[in-house]
Amino acid sequence: MSISASIEKQHQVDCASTNNVKAVRRRTINNDSINTDNINDFITANPQINNESNYQDKHVKPEHLTTFELNDLPTTDNIDFKLTPVLIDVEQSSFEETLGVVPNTDDPNVLCLTFRSWTLGIICAAIGAVINTYLFLEGKTFAFFGDHFVLLIYPVGRFFAWILPTHTWFKNRRFAFSLNPGPFTIKEHTVIYSMIYMGVQSVPAVDLFIYRASLPENEAPSAPHYIIGLLLVISTQMIAFGLAGFLRRLLVWPSEMIWPWNFPFMVVIRTLNETESPLSTRWLGLTRRRFLVFVLTISFVYRWFPSFIFPMLTTFPWWCLIKPSSTRLSQVTGPNGLAMGLFPLDWLTIASGQSFHLIPPWWVYVNMIIGFVLIAWFIIPILYYCNVANWASLPVTGLNTYPVIDHSDQVQRTITVAIVDYIFWGSFLALFLHTILFHSRDLWKYARTSLHNRQNDVHCTLIGKYKEAPGWIFGILFTVTLLTACLICHFTHFLPWYYVIAATCIGTVFIVPMGLLQALSGILIDPSYIVYFISGFIFHNQPMQLATFYILLYGMQFQALGILTNFKLAHHMKVSPQSMFITQITATIIGATMNFVIMQYEISNVCNVNTNVTCGTQWLGHATTFATSDLNKLYGLESVYPSLIWVMVAVAVLPLFIWIAHKFWPQIKWLRFIHIPIMFGYLPNLQSGASGYLSLPTWFLLGFIFYKVIRRWWNATFPAWWGNQKNACPLASASANGSFPTTSA
Repeated sequence: MSISASIEKQHQVDCASTNNVKAVRRRTINNDSINTDNINDFITANPQINNESNYQDKHVKPEHLTTFELNDLPTTDNIDFKLTPVLIDVEQSSFEETLGVVPNTDDPNVLCLTFRSWTLGIICAAIGAVINTYLFLEGKTFAFFGDHFVLLIYPVGRFFAWILPTHTWFKNRRFAFSLNPGPFTIKEHTVIYSMIYMGVQSVPAVDLFIYRASLPENEAPSAPHYIIGLLLVISTQMIAFGLAGFLRRLLVWPSEMIWPWNFPFMVVIRTLNETESPLSTRWLGLTRRRFLVFVLTISFVYRWFPSFIFPMLTTFPWWCLIKPSSTRLSQVTGPNGLAMGLFPLDWLTIASGQSFHLIPPWWVYVNMIIGFVLIAWFIIPILYYCNVANWASLPVTGLNTYPVIDHSDQVQRTITVAIVDYIFWGSFLALFLHTILFHSRDLWKYARTSLHNRQNDVHCTLIGKYKEAPGWIFGILFTVTLLTACLICHFTHFLPWYYVIAATCIGTVFIVPMGLLQALSGILIDPSYIVYFISGFIFHNQPMQLATFYILLYGMQFQALGILTNFKLAHHMKVSPQSMFITQITATIIGATMNFVIMQYEISNVCNVNTNVTCGTQWLGHATTFATSDLNKLYGLESVYPSLIWVMVAVAVLPLFIWIAHKFWPQIKWLRFIHIPIMFGYLPNLQSGASGYLSLPTWFLLGFIFYKVIRRWWNATFPAWWGNQKNACPLASASANGSFPTTSA
């Protein structure tokens, strides 16, 4: 599937010149259909559109675009050209996913770096980092993220704009300063959210010090100085900034990289900060703000039912209620089994299996449900009830391991864990092959194209008006932080310096296909087990070195993808790249510092059995397992399931056959939407049991309702027939002097 075909609803446009558009998307305006082959002919026929005096809003108009302004095009199709000044960009119409979300206008006079944005961003990032670190050390699964703050920021920002003094210092100087330069702006809101997003993220390097404290004294390296430890934590976070800066050409600037993960936050930010056009289509007469309040209220009220009043809504096992005594029925339809036919009525249950909710495009839903049904509802039940590899003697799901009957040194795993592991590893390897076959040509083109040469994209044109953070800054930052991490890891005996460089190189290779997948689909495949595998083979019986290598490699990818996500958010919201770079650096340093300080404060309680703080973490437990286990006996040819290795190989090469089929039969359009990594990338969630099996079918059903049913019903026009007429007797209004009304009205 090529990048140009990665969006299901993409509309093809061809710009022959800056003033000659060969094709314009068909749109419905005031119930009149406009379909023109040349946009200039349409402008000539409608001179009021090209009248500069009709412009109410002074937006930036790119020089290459026809002066044909369509204000607020993404939010409505009901636009009166005689009343609304507009700027239509044909490339904006190429991706339907961005039409109703991303603004295609910009006001460069809107401020983003103000006293309010710095204050709120730093305070919220620090508070979120402290709370998350403490909850993490306490073993709690709850954490605060940027989306928890996105609603809170707006009223606080408005309050600051109301209460702070408006006096301006150094007014006649080159640099003026004011605590309150004006109303709270949408760009301030975006900057604050992005700072919180980076500040509250987990800092994997902190786990190194917890793991070191949990090891026996003869196996643990000596504790580094406080300042040295802090520099290590910050440097491991900053390496990702350099990588993200180098990858902007590939994963941020191209218009095909839509990054669906940002869409919900952009919608909320725009809903709170923008004034909705009175001409926009409204459901039940509700504005977007009122609709948001309406949904929040309904969610709050309904939340009481699955949580307290009617807990059965969490899983709603109606099949098991028919015959509770049937073991087979409970295994197939029960919430702790395969959960066939169950559709929970609890949003937390639906959302627990994935973090992408209703974000991805429709073709992603189809791929994931195909992989889920094939594995969870066909292959696993068939193999389980045929008692292949003695799986029928174990539960159908679960993460536990069980001894083999002959008491050998090998261990047996449930069928879900065993099969899912190998298929997922194969799908992760397939991601690299898929990227090479379907996207290598596009990536090479992107690598040779600068931001200012992307004149067919309105967003690149608008953001190109601002100064970009130069590449040499990212290069210096990457070099300095990588050198710092190498020196500290080497001399503290955490990891030899050349392995730090190796982790950086491997992480760079991983980031490109993972970032490409997330940018196109909104799906992120967790590479943790693959990273553990690589680390386990390199550092056998060296748990501290394995943990360090893993945290460097995994944390680098995790941080870089988060930075790229924010860069694209700034790109779409027209926030200055230099401003975003400065705020991201600041928030990352604050978050890393807060994580390290809280860890140092709590580390004396780590592994203390008299407290609630437990020893080790979720990652470091795996580190010990992979470091001390014989991976060949656990997963290799000497394992209980050596034949599953060939399943992994088969899944890994599937993109090659799909690519060949697409070349031979290009007329079969659905072939280009088959994506093996997405199809099987969800499967690790099945290992968690109930939530994994329950969430995806319901999530797919919701996607079908919103993408297909509601969209088609929303835009459908009821057919005209004689029953539509309210007045079936028009002649009853005839006057006595013989004047009759016409019946054609």
